[in-house]
Amino acid sequence: MVQMQGTESGEEFCRLQRTQGMLQMKMIQNTKIRGKKCELNEESDNLKGLFEKELASYNNKKQCMKMNNKRYEERLQYLIEEKEKEHKAEMKRVQIECKNKTMSLELQLEEKQKELENKIEFIRK
Repeated sequence: MVQMQGTESGEEFCRLQRTQGMLQMKMIQNTKIRGKKCELNEESDNLKGLFEKELASYNNKKQCMKMNNKRYEERLQYLIEEKEKEHKAEMKRVQIECKNKTMSLELQLEEKQKELENKIEFIRK
């Protein structure tokens, strides 16, 4: 039994040493973690600054895109209006051309009709 007690106390001592070693490791790890946390806090401030810069850059680009889109919309609207004006002018030109051709054809028809009437009158005589 005595030997068992010695073995038990030896095992207990080993357990205590392991526990103490683990505690020391935890303390070292905690110190490292705390140290890293400090570094992380500094890093996170840097990251926060970087994020804010990126966000500002993104917002600026977004604003530029909105302005460009507005300019493109205005330019497109202008071009559409110009095309509509050109289309109206072309329609008017075609209408005038058709009217002129119609009048010309009417005059030719009247002339042909007079010629026919003259020929008919000549034949009757």
